[in-house]
Amino acid sequence: MVSFSRNNICVSSTHRPDPISFELFSCGPLNAIHAVVYFLAVMVGLEVGIINATDDIDLLIKKLKSTAPAEERVTAARTLIERSSEKVVLKLLPVIDVLTADENEDVRFECILLKLFLLKNHQRECPLEVFQWIKDPSEKIRINVSLMMQVFENFPEGFLEELLVFFDSLNLDAQADYLVFLVEVGGKEKRVQQRLITAIRSKHAGQRFNGTVAIWKATRDVQLILPIYLQRVSDIELLVDFIAQKEPIKQFPLTGKLAVTRVTLGYAGLGMTLHNLMVNHKTKLIHSIHSVIDMGDAEQKLRLIRYIQLGLAIGAKEKREKTLGFKIAEMTPLLPSLKKLSADTNSEISDLANDVVHDIEVNDDNRFLTFLKRYENPRGDTR
Repeated sequence: MVSFSRNNICVSSTHRPDPISFELFSCGPLNAIHAVVYFLAVMVGLEVGIINATDDIDLLIKKLKSTAPAEERVTAARTLIERSSEKVVLKLLPVIDVLTADENEDVRFECILLKLFLLKNHQRECPLEVFQWIKDPSEKIRINVSLMMQVFENFPEGFLEELLVFFDSLNLDAQADYLVFLVEVGGKEKRVQQRLITAIRSKHAGQRFNGTVAIWKATRDVQLILPIYLQRVSDIELLVDFIAQKEPIKQFPLTGKLAVTRVTLGYAGLGMTLHNLMVNHKTKLIHSIHSVIDMGDAEQKLRLIRYIQLGLAIGAKEKREKTLGFKIAEMTPLLPSLKKLSADTNSEISDLANDVVHDIEVNDDNRFLTFLKRYENPRGDTR
């Protein structure tokens, strides 16, 4: 489930990052790594053989449009990409469409990137041409376009319609990588939300986890999202049971490319959501928790306690690694709900709730980190 979402690589799927906002990881194709490496290289000017930045823009454009050898045109395009934030380079836009259809794959690739960088750097709309380029015979063009178009914030009329047609043409593995982007383009649209509901109900691991991220981004509805998070807790329990088998006597119940990896990474993102909800939506979260308890479903109650345990454990780990400003004191408002569960007539529920109450009150990071071993080493291997 390692992937790329908008500007971020393997981080929570947020285009405009909030320093205290954490969501389920939304991840995409592993083979896109080389594309992002190239992207970063261009941005920091690490490409080898680039024309000096003082060269005249008109000369670079002339070189790009000429019949010079492909290597020289590629070098000109890369330099123009480096300087694409300069307004003077915008003069290239009226003539670049011909260049994005160049017969030479490398020239075509650099010119497509050049147009996308120009439009993005000057707050223009993502061009509809991306839906042509994303079908290019060149794999590196297809991968880079799929990444670059998800960096845009503005989209022209008709973009969502084209995106939905493209999305529906993909297999489940590929669709999973575009669920969050669907929300960025048209999260309030019923057509988008219908696809998200289908995703979270799928047996495909990537669809379920990325669909959960997307629904939260689309709705910010705590009452809606908490039961979905609890279903993802159930998915993680399936993973633990699967890995803990001494012999591989059964298949992992969720499907899709790298299903086990997606769920494995997803548990960390799921744990971070508790911190986010407590910091930013505490009242709504507590109300939603009481709704789950009042429903009386034993399985949901157990998942709820596991969700809180997971959030505490991931928070303690992130705090120790100094990547999350986690404080156990933020979780004390959960104690009344947990104490209510500790009085449940179901002994499994009451015992587990009592354990979590104790862990919060003791406030010992090591206790939470010990809980994580169940997920990180379910076989109990000593090696």
